[in-house]
Amino acid sequence: MVLFTISVCCLLLALNYFNLAYLPYLQSNASELSTNKSQPKPLLIRSSIPYWDQQNASRTFEENISLFNQISLFWYYLNSQGKITKYQYAKIDPSIIALAQKYKIKSFFTLTNLGEQEDESWDSTRVEKVLASPTSRQNHIKDILNIFNSLPFDAVTIDYEAVSPSQRRNFTQFIYQLSESLHQKNKLLAIAIHPISNRQTEQRYYFQDIVEIAKAADILSVMAYGEHDDESQPGPIASISWLNKITNYLHTKNLPLQKIFLGIPLYGYDWAVKSHRPAEGLTFQAVEQLAVKNEATLRWDNQSKSPYFTYSNRGQTHQVWYEDARSVNQKMKLAQANGLGGVSFWRLGGEDPKVWQVVKHFK
Repeated sequence: MVLFTISVCCLLLALNYFNLAYLPYLQSNASELSTNKSQPKPLLIRSSIPYWDQQNASRTFEENISLFNQISLFWYYLNSQGKITKYQYAKIDPSIIALAQKYKIKSFFTLTNLGEQEDESWDSTRVEKVLASPTSRQNHIKDILNIFNSLPFDAVTIDYEAVSPSQRRNFTQFIYQLSESLHQKNKLLAIAIHPISNRQTEQRYYFQDIVEIAKAADILSVMAYGEHDDESQPGPIASISWLNKITNYLHTKNLPLQKIFLGIPLYGYDWAVKSHRPAEGLTFQAVEQLAVKNEATLRWDNQSKSPYFTYSNRGQTHQVWYEDARSVNQKMKLAQANGLGGVSFWRLGGEDPKVWQVVKHFK
C-alpha cells in the first residue's frame, strides 16, 4: 500500500494555497454548499475505515462522529481456499466498534475476495468455491456468523467483485440464505453493488441480480466511482452525467430507494498523459501538495462537476482529477434529489476536511 507522508509545514502551505484558490468560488457560489430546502429528507451517512490507513481514518471518524450512521471496517477477505481470513496487517480494534455503539452507529465488517498481496486482484474462483453448492454456501454463512460471535458487529458488507457471470443464480441464492440467517440474529446485510449505467455494464456485472438481491439485502451500496481509474485515460472519477445514468438505471428497476446508498469517492488520480503507466492514487492531502509543488492552477470542470489541474514534470504533462468538498456536495445533492437512502464514502482518512461541513447540510 502506498503511504503518504506529509510534513506539517508543507501541509499548512498546501491548505493556504487551496483556501486562496477557492476563495472566489466560496464568495460567489456559497449557495452551492447547501441542499435544496424543498427536499429536506436527510441522507444516512456511511463510510469505511481501511486497515492500511486505520489510524487516520479512525481519527476522522472520531472527530466527525455525530455525522455518521454506519461505519464499515475493512479487515477480512476470502483466502484461496475460500476461508475468511484477516488481512495480515489489519489491526482488529474493538474500541472502534465500542465507540460506534456508544453513539448508536451501526458497525459493519466488510468481506472481500481481494487478496492481500500487491499482485493479487479480485478473484472469482474464491467466491465460486463458497457458492458451489448448498453445503458450501451454508458453511460460508457459518464462517460469517462466527465473526459476529467474536466481535459485536451489527452487520456485514459483502463486497465480492469481478465474479463470473455464471455465478448469478448461486450468488442470489447465497444472499437469500445469508440474509435469512442474519435477520434471525437481528443483524443487517449490505451488498456492494457495481455501478451499472448501460447494457454493457449490466452484462459485465451480470452475476449481481440487483432486483432479487434488493429483496433480501438491507442496504445496496452502489460503488459509483471508477468512471476513470488508474488503468484508464485521464478524466473525472465520477462525473455527474455518469452518476445520472447510474441512478436512472436504478429507477428503471423499481428498487426500494431507501435501501440504496450512493458511493462517493474521496480520492484522486495523477495521470501521466499519453503514457502507458498506471495513474497514481492520491489522497486529498497529496493532491494539495502536488498542486503547491508544481504551482498548478486549480480548475473546475462544470460539465462533470469535478476539480482538476495539470502540470508538467521533466517534459511530461500530468493531469490530476480528484474529489473535494464542492464535488462531494454535487453528488450528495444528486443522491437526495433521487430519493436515495444515503451515501457511502470511500474512504475515510484522506479526504478534503471541508467535506464534513458539506455533510452537515444533508443530515
